[in-house]
Order: sequence, then C-alpha cells, then structure tokens
Amino acid sequence: MTNDEERIKAAQWLFERTLGWIATADVKVSVALALDTAMLGGLAAAFAGSDYHLRTAWCYLFVLAATAGMAFAMFCAGMAAIPRMRGPVKSMIFFGRVMEKDADTYVDEFSNMTEKEYLADLARQIHRNSEIACEKHHWVRKSLFWSFLSAGVWIVAIAMLVKI
Repeated sequence: MTNDEERIKAAQWLFERTLGWIATADVKVSVALALDTAMLGGLAAAFAGSDYHLRTAWCYLFVLAATAGMAFAMFCAGMAAIPRMRGPVKSMIFFGRVMEKDADTYVDEFSNMTEKEYLADLARQIHRNSEIACEKHHWVRKSLFWSFLSAGVWIVAIAMLVKI
C-alpha cells in the first residue's frame, strides 16, 4: 500500500471482516442454544414420562450430569451473546461514541476528519472488533464443547429413562 487511499480501502475491507467474525460467533451461539434447549426439553419429557422404578441412582446421576453440562453450555452461550459496549475512546465509527454527540456536531467533526484520522479510527475499531470476536469465539468454543460432551451423557440418560 503506497498511499492513504489504498490503506483506507484495505482497512475498510478488514473492518467488514471483523464484523463478520463477530456475526459468525453470534450465529454459532444460536445453534448452541437451540441444541441445548432441545436436549433439555427432551430430557425433561423423558424424565416426566418415565416409570419411577426405572430411575436408579445411576439414572439420576446421568440426568443430573447431562443437565449440569447443558446448563453450563447455555451459560457460556449467554456469555458469548452479551453485547460488548466498550469501544475506542474517541471514534467517529463506533456507534457508542457517535450517539454521544448531537447530529450537527457529529456531521461537523466527520466532515473535518482527515484521511489519516479516519485511517487511525478504522484501525482502532478493527483492533477492538478483533478483541470482541476473540472473546465471543472463546465462549462459543466452551459452549459447544460442553454441549457435545453433555450429548453423550444425555444419550445414556435418555436410554435409561425410556424403555427400549
């Protein structure tokens, strides 16, 4: 990149990618929550419909382990879904800082912004979005790990509750 215009185009492209990484984490959270909710619902239905005499100590152990694992997976999914509101302190891009100004002030400041200032603002926002994406994906990974780990225990619990 030889000039600021090329740098700005590259930064805008990277900015859009970081927003995509955040959106990808949010989609995965939805899948994890749907999976865990369905599994908990199935477990509750199987437990409610099971014969009391089939509920051995082992059965209770597997039901509790599956429930605890899925509850922790849902907690992790919730942590991934929480909006991250901390952005660059001085920004013309981050919505939290934009809304702090009245419209006329924002228009004036944006209109007077130099290419170098805009590029720096984009770079700061890219960095913050990358932090957000990493944090969200960290929680999504934990959520999916506990969901899949719980699935094996859930299968055993369901098999113990349902007459096969």
